[in-house]
Amino acid sequence: SPSSSSSSSEQQQACVPVEWCSSILSALSIAAAGGDGGDAKRRVDRCASAAETMLSRMILDGCQNIDAAYDLHARLPPPDLDCYNAALSTLAAKAAAAAKASSSGGGDGAAAARRAAWYVRAMERGRPPLPTASSAFASSSDGSGGADADDATDAHADTDDATDAQFDEDFLSSLPSPPNPDSYSYARLMEAWAASRDDKAAQRVKSILRRVGEMHEERLGDDTDDDYDDSLRPTTDMYNALLLAYSNEDVGALRSKGGNKGKGKRKGKGGGDPSAARKAERVLAEMWELHDSSDSSSSSPSSGVDAPSVRPDVTSYNRLMDAWSESRCDDAPDRVRALLDEMSGIDGVGIEPGVDAYNALLNAHAKSRSFDAPRRAEGVLREMPSRGVVPDVKSYNKVLAAYARPEGRGGSAIAAARLLSEMEESESEFDAKFDGDGDGDGAGNGASAASAAVCRPDRKSYTSLISAWARSSAPDKADRALEVLERMEAKSSSSSHSGASPDVKSYNAALNACAFSGPYDDGRSTEGGSSCRRPFAIAVSIFNKLRRSKERGGGSAVEPNHVTYGTLLKCCANLLPSSFDEYDSDDDYDDDDDEPDGTRRRRTTTERERLREMRESVVERTFLQCRRDGLVGDVVLANLRSASSPALYDALLGDLSEERGMASTDGIRMIDLPYEWTRNVREGRGYGGGGGGRR
Repeated sequence: SPSSSSSSSEQQQACVPVEWCSSILSALSIAAAGGDGGDAKRRVDRCASAAETMLSRMILDGCQNIDAAYDLHARLPPPDLDCYNAALSTLAAKAAAAAKASSSGGGDGAAAARRAAWYVRAMERGRPPLPTASSAFASSSDGSGGADADDATDAHADTDDATDAQFDEDFLSSLPSPPNPDSYSYARLMEAWAASRDDKAAQRVKSILRRVGEMHEERLGDDTDDDYDDSLRPTTDMYNALLLAYSNEDVGALRSKGGNKGKGKRKGKGGGDPSAARKAERVLAEMWELHDSSDSSSSSPSSGVDAPSVRPDVTSYNRLMDAWSESRCDDAPDRVRALLDEMSGIDGVGIEPGVDAYNALLNAHAKSRSFDAPRRAEGVLREMPSRGVVPDVKSYNKVLAAYARPEGRGGSAIAAARLLSEMEESESEFDAKFDGDGDGDGAGNGASAASAAVCRPDRKSYTSLISAWARSSAPDKADRALEVLERMEAKSSSSSHSGASPDVKSYNAALNACAFSGPYDDGRSTEGGSSCRRPFAIAVSIFNKLRRSKERGGGSAVEPNHVTYGTLLKCCANLLPSSFDEYDSDDDYDDDDDEPDGTRRRRTTTERERLREMRESVVERTFLQCRRDGLVGDVVLANLRSASSPALYDALLGDLSEERGMASTDGIRMIDLPYEWTRNVREGRGYGGGGGGRR
């Protein structure tokens, strides 16, 4: 720190070099981009917040008219280009994590992309991106700043006016001007938009790429060979960002339609939509054209394209394969296989297909409607080691997802259980050798290498198995699903297995297995015979587990959603006898021949009334609890109608139909309900977990 006798100019110097700050920001960007753990979004949010806070501090500490009373011991230097680029990297990671955590894409992911656009726009205009102006803009209604949506970097054009209104011009002029953005800056902005899964992500990314190309051409025309600056030009990373935007188009479209709804609107072979994948194919072809033209021309500035500037790499092919695997076309697996073979045939280092490429092929099989898709997916999994590629947990999860698809046939659940047992055996062998945490004999590098090879089953693995049982025809599917769920709960208590803790989709899948269980002899009844009582009792215990988890709170708390209540009502409709249907056969009468038939008939009628009242009571309590939780969605209304009698349905919704001026309760939908009933409903694919079954 400067001494008390230091001159004024010496006091203006920061106490740490800018390289230190750049290293810290780079470390934050690396931490934000690494891993997909259960707390990934929270970790990324904290890294992005820390990076933005540090960048703002560096800008404010660079004020030339700084107060003499300011604490010079903690003063930071003005940020350089590396600092800005590291902050942009954290925002790109934040956009990806937010979009992945969201059920419908966009949302927080698009907000992070807009913040990245705000920084880049400030760099273009040479005005410091002050945090208060950013916060004021971020709170606006749509975040568009009134700019043209085609120009993503103009999304924050109005923030300059906000800055001028909030700060004195002398103060603004005393702040360090940001550096001009380079290719890396624009690539990170494009990556943020592409990962956000915003509806216009591909359009925005393509617009930025076009702008960068135009600026590059302008520099070529204005500069001489000696003064030529190639720091701003289209790069492979930019084209890869456009490929990512196209590969996410189908994901965002599917989520916004709520799962598989809208299949009828798809227009490709087999009902899929190949438009995004075909756009991505054209992008890859353009990359090869640029590369080939640069190879056949001079690399001087007058040629326009330098050889290392654009060249397809492994990421390019992986994202194109992802686009095809998400298209849900019947020929998607063949398309991905052709691209994988093409990668293997390319001369040069760094184009060999790795685990991500094979995972894209597995994903294409998992989302295919082909009858033998699960078998073909497992065949690819067995092929990978012979190709020098070690499967990871995502590889196994793709195959498990294929077995859990509705198109699965008999034996899928058994095959999925076998595959999961294989993963658990590999996990047990690793834990036995390295004491679970890599502290046993041979720990260290050996443990790290073995940990990379072990496929430790996670939440998705177990949930896929539960879904496979739910969609099977096994009579004891409810018991099977409960057993898997209890294994997950037991594992969640261990720090090394925390990634296997159940979430709401796990509980919903187990409830779904109960809802579609038929009567069977569970071996638990002293009277013998088939019964639906056991599946319903399991459903109630699963729901109570979920409620207790919510009441406990904490980091492991899981809350029910509208699908939970809808599936529980489906259990009532399928498993609890109604007033007339289930007890009209002679098999249900008392076999005592000494009693008159009339006595047996009256006894059965009394039993029917008791069961009817029990069912009505359970349905009513379930719906009222759902209403208190603000989770009455369309799926709840549909299953309420099938689970309750017309009298109960009218009693629960009759007042509402009168308030809406409706002739009856038949036409009531979620949009007709009070806000308090629906306030916590989040429709979308990410909130599922049920998805039908087989009785």
